[in-house]
Amino acid sequence: MKNTNMFLSIAAIVTAISSSIAIASAPGSSFEPVVEIYNKGNESLQVNIIDVSGSAQKNIATAYPSADSQWNSGSRVIDWNSKLMFEILKQNKLISRFTVNAPGKTKYLSLDLAKTPSLYPQTGPLLGLMGKTKSGLSLKNNVTSSEITQVK
Repeated sequence: MKNTNMFLSIAAIVTAISSSIAIASAPGSSFEPVVEIYNKGNESLQVNIIDVSGSAQKNIATAYPSADSQWNSGSRVIDWNSKLMFEILKQNKLISRFTVNAPGKTKYLSLDLAKTPSLYPQTGPLLGLMGKTKSGLSLKNNVTSSEITQVK
């Protein structure tokens, strides 16, 4: 009986470890957030993040990045393969909309209303030489500017 219980315990541990390894190595299952927005401006903004991949739009999150700060999706479940729309608002007034269609990539974005376009991929400190965002997230699988489209 003791041998059976020990065998079952070892089998359960092996199964748990195998599952953890499979989840961690699956594409798009990194434990880093899927979305980060770095507000490079000097005013707080509102950013509505909407999944527009299906027939119906689905609100995912509303971000309120303060001036010169980052907001990220943290542990929120966001499908890496979804086409996302980012609505940028200032004092409850819609400023612009962008779609990001970058399946399997992180969406680490910079937002600066003084630039055109105002939403673009983060490069990180030292023009990206460190390969990480200012908050330390890896840029190796990040969205490119060609995958970001302004919606008129």
